[in-house]
Amino acid sequence: MPLALSAWYLWGGLFGLLWFICLVSAGVLTWKNDHKLLFFIGFIFPLLWIVGAVMSKKPPPYQPGIGR
Repeated sequence: MPLALSAWYLWGGLFGLLWFICLVSAGVLTWKNDHKLLFFIGFIFPLLWIVGAVMSKKPPPYQPGIGR
């Protein structure tokens, strides 16, 4: 295998590892932001993990008599 081809495999593998780490962290942020549906659909469309990680956290549901 030529040296140039080996370099492509090295850089491709490093880029793939970085991409995987970014997607996992975006998936965890999506889960923590309480966007469960986006998290599960993100296994098919990983772009949704990035969207869910950037979106703000869902507000808690209104409960009468609590907080006021």
